[in-house]
Amino acid sequence: MNKKRAFTLVELMIVLTILGIMAGTVSQIWFRFERMDRSIHRNTQFHANGHRVLERIAQDIRLGSQIAFPEGSLIQITQWDRAGQSQSVVYRLEEKQIVRDLIRPGQTVTQTVFTTTMETLQITQEPSGLVTLTWTGTRRDQPLQMRTKKLITKVAMEVYP
Repeated sequence: MNKKRAFTLVELMIVLTILGIMAGTVSQIWFRFERMDRSIHRNTQFHANGHRVLERIAQDIRLGSQIAFPEGSLIQITQWDRAGQSQSVVYRLEEKQIVRDLIRPGQTVTQTVFTTTMETLQITQEPSGLVTLTWTGTRRDQPLQMRTKKLITKVAMEVYP
């Protein structure tokens, strides 16, 4: 008697069920890692962009001799160039862009510093004279869940005797 050994239908169904459970578990783990990777990428971009914008403005404030907050602008910084002439640096919001205007007598140079998506920039001056730069980002992680992150820098003007 030559009897062939084969799998029964029940054995095949059990194996397929186990493989399906394993595939579902692995795919859930994979999607969690993908979501975590996107979140890490967004956080890295937020911090890199925030540091770049805040450091640019902080550098202008440190080199300034006077600051003001005129209407329609985030901040106006009065500086002295190498030739000893007064110049103004004005940061303002234009649509979704942070724009830097360098105003010299007879010349204005406009430069886009950053194009915002979900970020906002707030500039305030404390009674002590320190200028506070706040970079805030808001993201929707899930349909009804918002997450807010902030970078805050405090800057003082360098006063030379």
